[in-house]
Amino acid sequence: MAWEIHTTTDPEENASCMAGGKLLIGQEYVMPLELNDVELAMLIAHEMEHALLQHNLKDMREALRLEPYMDAALVQAFNA
Repeated sequence: MAWEIHTTTDPEENASCMAGGKLLIGQEYVMPLELNDVELAMLIAHEMEHALLQHNLKDMREALRLEPYMDAALVQAFNA
């Protein structure tokens, strides 16, 4: 897998890994931590592990599985 590391100034973003090996690291999250090179490497490795274990796909499967119940609850609430 090819990895891409991107940074953002969005204060809401900490660190995340998306499908395809794309990592997003929030500067507002990392800068106050004053990480040395080894600590930054561990943060990146942690996010890479999420991608390798396909955690994002597990989250999406769970959301899709729960969606029909959510839709039914919305219809029921609307008809009440």
